Amino acid sequence: MPRVLRFFLVVAFGSGLILMGNRAAIAQEEAARVDAALKSLHQWLGTGEREEGWRRFLMSDALELELSQGDQANRRAIQKILDRYSADESGLAMHRFVAVRRALQAWLEQLPPLDAAQLASAAQEAGQHYDAKGDAQVQEARRRLEQAVSSLDRLMASRPPQTRMVWQDYLDWPQTKELLATEAPDRDQLRSILGRLYANEEGLELPAFIAFREALQAYVDVQMFAANPRAKDFYQRYTDELATQLEAYQQQPDAETAVKIGQILGWMSRFGQATELTQAVRHHYSRPNLFVQFSQDMIRTGIETDIEEHTYVRENILGTAIRGPATLKGRISIDLVPSSADAAIDLVMTGVTHSNNTGRNGPVSIHSSGLTTVDARKRVVIDAEGLSLQRARAACRTSSRIHNISAKCGAVERIAWKRAGQTKSQVEAIASQRASRRVAAQMDSEVVEVLTPAKELFAERFRNPLVRRGGFPQQFLLSTCDDHLFIRALQAATDQLAAPDEPPELTADHDVAARIHQSLVGNLSQAYLGGVTWTDERIAELAERLTGDIPPALEMSRDDPPWSITFANERPLDARFTDNRITMILRARRFTRGDQELRENIEISAVYDIEKTQQASRLTRRGEVEVKFGDAKTLSVGNVAIKTFVRNKFESLFQDEFQSDGVALPGRWRMAGKMRLDQLVCDGGWLVLGWHQPTFADLDDRLAVRD
Repeated sequence: MPRVLRFFLVVAFGSGLILMGNRAAIAQEEAARVDAALKSLHQWLGTGEREEGWRRFLMSDALELELSQGDQANRRAIQKILDRYSADESGLAMHRFVAVRRALQAWLEQLPPLDAAQLASAAQEAGQHYDAKGDAQVQEARRRLEQAVSSLDRLMASRPPQTRMVWQDYLDWPQTKELLATEAPDRDQLRSILGRLYANEEGLELPAFIAFREALQAYVDVQMFAANPRAKDFYQRYTDELATQLEAYQQQPDAETAVKIGQILGWMSRFGQATELTQAVRHHYSRPNLFVQFSQDMIRTGIETDIEEHTYVRENILGTAIRGPATLKGRISIDLVPSSADAAIDLVMTGVTHSNNTGRNGPVSIHSSGLTTVDARKRVVIDAEGLSLQRARAACRTSSRIHNISAKCGAVERIAWKRAGQTKSQVEAIASQRASRRVAAQMDSEVVEVLTPAKELFAERFRNPLVRRGGFPQQFLLSTCDDHLFIRALQAATDQLAAPDEPPELTADHDVAARIHQSLVGNLSQAYLGGVTWTDERIAELAERLTGDIPPALEMSRDDPPWSITFANERPLDARFTDNRITMILRARRFTRGDQELRENIEISAVYDIEKTQQASRLTRRGEVEVKFGDAKTLSVGNVAIKTFVRNKFESLFQDEFQSDGVALPGRWRMAGKMRLDQLVCDGGWLVLGWHQPTFADLDDRLAVRD
């Protein structure tokens, strides 16, 4: 396999993949994912008592029956099966069981529950069905927590001493276990432990840590709920408020009402109340909020290339040592493979190798030329867990032509010619098989070497940080068809809603298209930025990446006192997409400058008009950057000075105008030029962008404008 392939693989898979989806058949897709995951699980379990035992425990026969019902599947039956997959049974943390559990959860969320018009009245009715929590529920939560502690102990014991010591020190493990062993542990101390479990620290993404965190959170919640004499009053107040907000949201969906509904649903979920109602609300008002597509033609633009590699042949076939130079000329490309369960991409190398060989067998020298056709493929499968690789397959076919045979005497030459003719087809078959094995092995080796950093990048930059902070998307589904790669993402925690409706339609078959609901910004930022502190240096770096340089107001000197801003825990960064206008909102809870410290809710906002230009887009700010401190109507002299300082700094970040003349993708895609923006929609909470690769006419137009 040619070394030049390494570069293109790094560019293709190291720069990230683009996302999209199709809501019309989501429920069917989710059912298909459940079916595929279930079959994979049963195949892995094999046959016999072990498989039968798991089938009975996991109610596989009942699940297969529900899968056959399609949209008429019984939600309660599926929830009961899902509870089995969510039990504390040993082994259920293994990835094949987890795959079924996740697919079940996604399918359940897509099955039609109550009509949207019934939600408000259902919330009022739910107020009459309070699920009290008492000692039995507390003890059950405690039992689950003890099991999670034991599992985490086993994980720590299985790791090297240095790793085990780091984890135990971080969690203050002996003291933590002692605290958890008490009959009524202090809830403030438990919350402190929970805070550490939600940090972006290596290892906290492992299933045993996640299970411990979830069990501890559930124990704290049920303990607090059972001990609160006003829990029922709170519940009834929340169901009344939920009914009011749902009625308003049905009439006019808006971001602030969605936030209130999400917070109430989060409270209900934490304390195990009105489960069917919360699922129904999420079904209608928490749909995928990110859709992007990437055409196969666009992917090929950055990968497809001609190759030429020179090697030296060293073979021994039927006792003849063959040596000689060889030249491979071919092409590297990709094929998208239709798959609804994940994204399947074939890396393809085709070409022809020409060789000039000299073979020696005793006193005989054979001079020949060879031609080997090469067709090699290696499949890369991408899903929410990352990248996985299948074994490479290669089909090579060698044909040869003997030009000359020389020996010490004519008799030996005649015998050699005769034997060469008799064994020619056998020699070509052996050479073809060896070439196929060699090319496949080289492809396996080099692709693994190249894609390992991409796998690590996906895990360490995207998946693991979000898993550690409890913010990985509830749906992160990749798929491929013949000509597009898709991902559909739903980003919403238990106390958040996502999109209430479908995205606007795309007006063309764009090479790259993104459809983003405004909820994605606030929901995702909470996982990434909630409670995080940015220094002046960090903000200057961000401004440089956005604008190409550091604005004067953000430049730092030795005489200036350092400053920092700590983001709010909830919706630290927010957006509104409406009426061709984008509103960006930044929320903070702490600001420092030198020795000064302001612990106050801070809201910084800027409003931009967005318009499509000939090739791309332009953002123009309306008015000044707004800075608000809590609900205060009057500010102290010191706070006025801080407010002015903050506005000056963030006006440099939220500039008067952002103008683009097109989007250039990284790596080899950049050589194709900047993509042309063909579709722009900013309304109803959705931002839709659709680009096409530049054509020769586009390039001519740009040159004409430049001249």
